[in-house]
Amino acid sequence: MSRLAALALCLCACAARADATFEERLVSRALSWLQREPEPAPDGLSVDEVLVFSEDIVGPEDPYPSLVNWPHARTKRAVVDEELLLRVGEPWDPARAEESARVLRSLGILSVARVVPVRSPAPGKVSVLVVTKDLWSIRFNQVFTLVGPLLTYYRNQPHERNFLGRNAVVGLEFIYKRDTLSVGERVEQRRFLGSRVTAAQSAAAVFNHGTGALEGGRAWLYLGQPLYTLAPQWGWSASGHYGTQRTRVFQGAEVWQLPLPAEVPGGTVPFVFDASTGGGEVNLVRRDGTRFVRDLQVAVGGYHRRYTAPASLPSAQATWLSRTQLPRSEDAVYLSGSFRLFEPRYAVFENLDSLGLSEDVQLGPSLLAQARWATPLLFSPTRYVEAGLRVRQRWALSGNLLTASAAAGARYTPGGDAQYGRALVDKRAAVQLSAASRMLGPVRVVGRAYGLWREQPLSAPLLQLGGDSGLRGLPAEVLSGRNQWLGNLEVRTAPWNLHTLHVGLVLFYDVGTAWNDTPASAPVHAVGAGLRLRFPQFDTQVLRLDVGWALNGPPTALQDRFSASFGQVTDLAPGMLDAPL
Repeated sequence: MSRLAALALCLCACAARADATFEERLVSRALSWLQREPEPAPDGLSVDEVLVFSEDIVGPEDPYPSLVNWPHARTKRAVVDEELLLRVGEPWDPARAEESARVLRSLGILSVARVVPVRSPAPGKVSVLVVTKDLWSIRFNQVFTLVGPLLTYYRNQPHERNFLGRNAVVGLEFIYKRDTLSVGERVEQRRFLGSRVTAAQSAAAVFNHGTGALEGGRAWLYLGQPLYTLAPQWGWSASGHYGTQRTRVFQGAEVWQLPLPAEVPGGTVPFVFDASTGGGEVNLVRRDGTRFVRDLQVAVGGYHRRYTAPASLPSAQATWLSRTQLPRSEDAVYLSGSFRLFEPRYAVFENLDSLGLSEDVQLGPSLLAQARWATPLLFSPTRYVEAGLRVRQRWALSGNLLTASAAAGARYTPGGDAQYGRALVDKRAAVQLSAASRMLGPVRVVGRAYGLWREQPLSAPLLQLGGDSGLRGLPAEVLSGRNQWLGNLEVRTAPWNLHTLHVGLVLFYDVGTAWNDTPASAPVHAVGAGLRLRFPQFDTQVLRLDVGWALNGPPTALQDRFSASFGQVTDLAPGMLDAPL
């Protein structure tokens, strides 16, 4: 551990000397190029012009050859203008300026987007300067999870993210899992034919990469008008999807062998099943409110879900697997509604999850209530009512960030559920508390803890933990259960800018467990260190490289102590904390 401490001190010292003004240098370059100065008192002044300074992927201060820019079409001025909420002739509004920058950053085609007031040649006026820097858009977007030598997931999306500079996506997609290879395509246009409508579609075929046999496929189609800004507006969408595939659940490198109860012969059974899913939905949403934004949405839709044991299994094993381990098979036609309430108050952080880029964080309260009513209609015999609620409160206190989240949901079936023999099933709840300190010199302390509890689940009953799922220093998926809790504590340094390669160090402590009916008496504890790497010209997510040491728990080989993926480990959280249903 002394070597780790020395490495930490060294990189902290480097981070203290790091140039943390990547975006500010770009703004200064724009001001110099346009021969303008910042406007110190823009309030009350009328906007007389909008200036856009767009820098290519490789700018004059970047240590890469300019030929990198040749195959890339710089983002068109029209794309920026479409998202800008400030107009000539209107008064300067700092809230609209901040929201414009948030919207531009959310497009995923810009590494930097800043909106600043500058002095106008006309007295009593203010000019708006929009400063952007393009991301490399002819990309091989890669997402992977590596635990020791075991590659558990890899996705490569060779595509043009900003086709002809018009914020359109045209590309392919390859997804490697431990048993299959998916090959597909994707097309998306955010403002289709210059309108506010987004159009998108994708399709893929799934092959067994051991035998080469076709094992399934999927297709998805979407057309809609999302809620682009915080202003009152209507939105709508229509979508449909269908897919079939053989699913294998792994523990490490091998298919999980589930132990059978004594009354079922065979000892164990492989966790393998066939899945066929499809559905469609049409929804309408209304956004209103200023002090608190309110989104009210209604939708009508239907779905088909069929999960079956392989035909090769003996009858008794197939029956046990279907009854106790597989997700619920059902068809339903439903009417649903949701209500979302949040305070449109935001703070901008740097070096929170990314390295050196602005990150928009919504503050204050947020509430999401969802309900779905399914009734026998058309092809569906299903009747139920299910509801869920998610609440969240986030505070920014003297540069510190604190977030408390909770969610719960359940399903009510009149006359009792056929599987569990009771009316109220699929009960679930999740809580999470997370905190990030202000920059304490060259470092920031980030921590979170969450718990997830479920009874009579209708989805896959068992959750897995270990390696690539937030508990580092263990083999992949070594812990499993219907419930789990997990805690992560990290000390993250500010980035050290090595010719625009942003490098940060992390020291971490993880603790967690998974269980069915009774929590494990000894949660697993692990400590370790890692690197975070990011090229701001090419990606907004960090590359995470970690090595951990489990202080207790199952034996772990040396190679299984290493894990790698894109994004921070605190990104891994129960999905119901975003949407309870």
